[in-house]
Amino acid sequence: MATYIFTYLWLYYNIATKLSEHARQVGVSYGTAWRWFKSGQVQGYQVETGTTIIITEPLPQAVAPAPIQKAAVYARVSAAENKDNLESQAKRLLDYCGAKGYQVAAVVKEIGSDVNDIRLKLSS
Repeated sequence: MATYIFTYLWLYYNIATKLSEHARQVGVSYGTAWRWFKSGQVQGYQVETGTTIIITEPLPQAVAPAPIQKAAVYARVSAAENKDNLESQAKRLLDYCGAKGYQVAAVVKEIGSDVNDIRLKLSS
């Protein structure tokens, strides 16, 4: 809640001012500032109560969303009797990727011994 209030106050005091305040800051009469607003020389808007708000700075641009990070999940066990363990490994890795916000591009599961260190499915 405090962050929202701070953001609102920052926007109000740094980007938008009332027409009368804007006229005072620029050093012109209220009537001149009103004519500028009506002719489009200054940007602003009117609220329901009739108060004219002048935008003194361009609004900050939205921050571009972070690119989606992709991941490949690789699970491996050394023997076929550990196939249940292979499924649980893959599930844990998928849960981890989901918690971190990674998009899973591929899930690779492999059964094979670690004698020769060749990962057939991983390298293909």
